[in-house]
Amino acid sequence: MKPQCLKGIVAIVLSGLILITIIAILQFTQPHAISFSVVESGYSLIAPTGLPRQEPDPLLIIIANPEDMVLPAMLKFPESLAERIKQMDFSKSFVILVIRGHPERGLVKEIVRHQETVIITTYDIEVGPGNYVLPNWTQPYEIIKIDKEGMWGKQIRFVLQRETQGILGEVKHFVP
Repeated sequence: MKPQCLKGIVAIVLSGLILITIIAILQFTQPHAISFSVVESGYSLIAPTGLPRQEPDPLLIIIANPEDMVLPAMLKFPESLAERIKQMDFSKSFVILVIRGHPERGLVKEIVRHQETVIITTYDIEVGPGNYVLPNWTQPYEIIKIDKEGMWGKQIRFVLQRETQGILGEVKHFVP
């Protein structure tokens, strides 16, 4: 094979590799939807104490491994919930407990990831037929499962936002 022909083949192969690298970088840096499934949703009961709380209720709890399985003491969840979560395969997925403590907060609409930030958007809901939320007595929650597709293994910033009124809260958590 002639050296000129070999140089042409090498140039074509290198051009192809550069193009594939650029496409991979663009895909990683562009926001993309993350698929999720609802493990459970319901209402946790709270008995109001009449005393002001020292800390606000958490809105997001990330459970990326069995050691993260610490549910807030002030909320009462079904006993079976902790067992269901512990039985998950955390090498393939993780769960997020989304707490919507006020009637204005709603169910998870979509989850979008942009590099090291995951944005969880909830629908707005209103109290009415089918939405029986009693402020200071019930705490609506939803447990969602996310499969570990793509690159995780790093500290991720999780942001909870309402569909029309912006950010409700955020938390950082390492997802193995």
